[in-house]
Amino acid sequence: MRVRKRVVFGTAVVVALLAAAAAAPRPSTTEEATASRWMSSANPAELTPTPTPSLTPTPTVVASVVPTAVLATPATAVVPVSAIVAEPVVTPSEVPAPVVAAAPAAEPPATSAAPVEAPPTTQAPAAAPSEAPATTSAAAAPAPAVPSQPARPAPVERPAPPTTTAAPTPAPTAAPTAPRPGRTWTPPAPPPERRVPIPVPALPSWAAPIVVPGTPARDALQLVPVKDRVPVTGYDRAAFGPEYADIDGNGCDQRNDVLRRDLVGVVLVPGTADCVVGSGTLHDRYTGRTLGYANEGPRAGDVRVDHVVSLVDAWQKGAQLLTPDQRTWLANDPLNLVATEAAAEEQKADADAARWLPPNTDARCWFVARQVAVKLRYQLWVTWEERRAMDDVLATCPGQPLPA
Repeated sequence: MRVRKRVVFGTAVVVALLAAAAAAPRPSTTEEATASRWMSSANPAELTPTPTPSLTPTPTVVASVVPTAVLATPATAVVPVSAIVAEPVVTPSEVPAPVVAAAPAAEPPATSAAPVEAPPTTQAPAAAPSEAPATTSAAAAPAPAVPSQPARPAPVERPAPPTTTAAPTPAPTAAPTAPRPGRTWTPPAPPPERRVPIPVPALPSWAAPIVVPGTPARDALQLVPVKDRVPVTGYDRAAFGPEYADIDGNGCDQRNDVLRRDLVGVVLVPGTADCVVGSGTLHDRYTGRTLGYANEGPRAGDVRVDHVVSLVDAWQKGAQLLTPDQRTWLANDPLNLVATEAAAEEQKADADAARWLPPNTDARCWFVARQVAVKLRYQLWVTWEERRAMDDVLATCPGQPLPA
């Protein structure tokens, strides 16, 4: 019986020390030697570890609950043992021996009894981690064998399906074409609808053409002077004479003359000496859109008459030097007037070719050639920026003629 108690006592002490070692920091070399002598002694109480004095010992409470130990007797009886081991309190003055309390072993029945869990006990203060007796680490339990996974079989290469090769079909051979000549430009044909002709005003002597009409507009551009823009100071619309003055003497204002020229399907208002356009259809050169015109009603202002070379731009590029009669002709010359959509006329405003070109790219050559003709007729000039913009446009249509 004493042998059994000694075995139980030794087992309980080992488990308690292992639990304390898991919570305590790594012991020093001196503490490891003390722990070795502690574990080799038959009676752990005989060895008392020498405490290390500490000015301010901080007690650390470590409670270790020894699980139930099951011992097999010769009669195959299972003896549960519950032991509670409390670490001794270490102070600078004395080191008490550890107190070991073990529950008496109970004789279980012949069958295996369930392990009895030890009740918790009051936690006793223990010495600081540096003053606790060192313990040796328990041998690691052998890890359970992990069944190895069977090796995956190598992928089996499947034979590729046989491929069939289609018989090549002869590609169609294009018929030989004659070599293209150099790029040529053909001016757009006017709409097929009938237009009402208007009289062409006789030009005054000062407006005699400098360049023969039909000359390529790009060549005529080289004759336009290049100067800087002058300030717009002093500009006044009244300086260009009455608005839509009848300069050709046909009894109709220039606005209705331009509408009769640019609209198709024109219907004249009765009793106006065939002057006022009541309705018609406009194929707008600026935008490329088609819209209807009515002299009265909510859409009466959808079509306007625009100056190809705006009067403000002309004022800044030579019109200040013209006579009042010349400025009146400039403002009412059919060469400088065109019917267009109201939105496009507002967008263009007073801009020159360097700042605005028609959204309809097909009309840009016509538009620039028209500006060149107006500036040559009224001896106006262009800026270097405007000259480059005009030349870039006319380079795409070298055959664009100068309008009459």
